[in-house]
Amino acid sequence: MHATCVEDLQVFQRAKAFAVAVFAVTRGFRSDYWLRDQLDGSAESIMSNIAEGFRQATDRAFARYLSIAAGSAEEARTHLTAAEIKGHIAQTRSQELRAEAREIANMLGGLVLYLRRSDRKYRHV
Repeated sequence: MHATCVEDLQVFQRAKAFAVAVFAVTRGFRSDYWLRDQLDGSAESIMSNIAEGFRQATDRAFARYLSIAAGSAEEARTHLTAAEIKGHIAQTRSQELRAEAREIANMLGGLVLYLRRSDRKYRHV
């Protein structure tokens, strides 16, 4: 299937669901505004970079944005660990969300490898 919009990408759908889950968790961070903002921002950055990259003209440019999105997924994992340590989130929920972020990062990595191999000069999106 050829993706005609970013929402067609399974990795975008997973990133969106991850962001929704993170936003639900961070609502409870009453006094730790910095951590809430960092975690929300990294979760949102995954989606944003996938979307921005999707409209790039070449596979190489798209892959670059996907790599940034994967970095944001790893950043979110780190913030989830901090939230767990600080007692803002239960260990089991933290583990679930970190596993999802890792899976998204792995999906992004696979897509980056595919795009770098194809390296079409014009994506015709």
